[in-house]
Amino acid sequence: MQLVVSSPLSRAIQTSIVAFDHSPAPVIVHPDLKELKKDYTFNGRYPAGKPGCSGIPGSSLRDAVSRHPRASTAPVDTSLLDKRGELWFDPTQSHQSQLDELEGFVDWLSNRPEKRIAVVRGFVIIIIIN
Repeated sequence: MQLVVSSPLSRAIQTSIVAFDHSPAPVIVHPDLKELKKDYTFNGRYPAGKPGCSGIPGSSLRDAVSRHPRASTAPVDTSLLDKRGELWFDPTQSHQSQLDELEGFVDWLSNRPEKRIAVVRGFVIIIIIN
């Protein structure tokens, strides 16, 4: 594997770090790999997003990553997540905007120089070989 790209969801980052612990491939946390839902607020009942669906703040994710060193010492890069700010997840974001971001992710991925890439969303690992 040359690159591992992970969703910013904590379970995906944990899966990435554990599954590829001995791999020299860096892990990049990409904010556009979040889960897609039409309404995270459940018709406004949870204006800040339903508990458990709102995303962990960026500083907490970075802290968790720093406390879990990889055996290969390959880096876990959260810089793309950092560009979104501390609260990278917006439960009021429109579904179309979420789909647009996912399309942007596909473009970003297709322009990567690596040929063997693992994409991790939740507990699912997808291997891409160009």
